[in-house]
Amino acid sequence: MNRTLAIAIGIALAALGAFLALFPDVTADLLSQPDHQPPTARINLRASYGGTLLGLGMFLVWLPAAKPWKRTILGLLMWAMAGIGVARLVGFVVDGWPRVLARRTRGNGSG
Repeated sequence: MNRTLAIAIGIALAALGAFLALFPDVTADLLSQPDHQPPTARINLRASYGGTLLGLGMFLVWLPAAKPWKRTILGLLMWAMAGIGVARLVGFVVDGWPRVLARRTRGNGSG
């Protein structure tokens, strides 16, 4: 694959991933999910779909030449997880902190 083509595809995937991370309702509509979802479901949509595409797109932009293979595999994992993490953080900022985590971090006496 031509390096310029890989970069163009990577930028397109990253842009699509960023769009899906910022607008999870588009993903919900494509998956025929209900319009009104709890914040945790919206955060998961952002991370699972937008974050994964964002990470894979950035991996294609970063990919030097697919050699050595060990670096390529580690890079794929790193960029995929980074994309998912960024999209999840966007979800926390936009949709709020999930209630389950908020209860655990406040120390409500259970556990």
